[in-house]
Amino acid sequence: MNFDILGNLGEFIGAVGVVLSLLLVARRMRLGIEQTRRNTRSVRAATFNAMV
Repeated sequence: MNFDILGNLGEFIGAVGVVLSLLLVARRMRLGIEQTRRNTRSVRAATFNAMV
């Protein structure tokens, strides 16, 4: 193997790593948003129950 092939392979592996990390961040953000919505619903329900 020469250095050109190794360089290209390194760039490819780096690009795949970037794409995978972006997908992971997007998934974690989505899960965080869903958790925030659930917490908001729970607080609203608790507030309503306290008022009733």
